[in-house]
Amino acid sequence: MTKKKSEYEKMLAAEPYFGLDAELLALSAQGQANMQAYQAIPEEDEAARQVALSQIFGSGGGNVKIIDPFYIDYGCHVHLGNGFINMGCTFLDGNEITIGDMVFVGPHVQFLASGHPVHPDERVSERLIGFFKGENDASDININLSKPIRIGEKCWIGGGAIILGGVTIGEGTTIGAGSVVTKDIPARCLAAGNPARVIRYFDESEGG
Repeated sequence: MTKKKSEYEKMLAAEPYFGLDAELLALSAQGQANMQAYQAIPEEDEAARQVALSQIFGSGGGNVKIIDPFYIDYGCHVHLGNGFINMGCTFLDGNEITIGDMVFVGPHVQFLASGHPVHPDERVSERLIGFFKGENDASDININLSKPIRIGEKCWIGGGAIILGGVTIGEGTTIGAGSVVTKDIPARCLAAGNPARVIRYFDESEGG
C-alpha cells in the first residue's frame, strides 16, 4: 500500500496541499523565531548576523548582504548566493527559491513561490468551509500550490518586481522595476512589464 504523502511532501513536490497543516505551521513558527533572533543582533556585529542568516535560510553564500526588514514564510527553502538584497523583500517559500551569486535585488521585491487556484470553486471548497466552521478535519483540502523559483547569477531584479512560482530567470538578466514575472525569462536580456516580456538582449548572438 502506497504511503500517503504529508502536506509538506506535497508542497515541495509542487502538488496541491493545505497550508494550515500543523506541521507546516510549526515549520513557519520556527522560521519566525529564527528571524526574531537575527533581528536582535546589532547591525555592527556582521559576523553574528551572517551566522544567524544561515539559521534562517536553507543555504547561503559566505557574504550576502540583506537590508532589514525582510519577510519569510519558512526561510529554510531559500538558497542565497553572495550578493545584495535591498530592504522590504518577501520570500514566500512554500517551495525552493534559489538565487545565484552576484545577484542584486531591489527594494520590496516579492518572490512568491506559493499561490492558490484561480477558480473560486477550487479555492473555496465545501470542505474548506466546513473546516473553518469546525465541522470536518483538514484532510483533502488542497487550496495551496507552490512551485520553485530560480534566479541565475549576475541578475538584477528591479525594485517592486514580483516573481511568481515556477519561474526561472536566466544568468545576467535585468528585470525592470515593478515588473510581474509569470513565465521563464532567458539569459542576458532586459525584461519588463506586466506580464514581463523581453525588451532586448544584451548580445546579438543570443537573439537580439
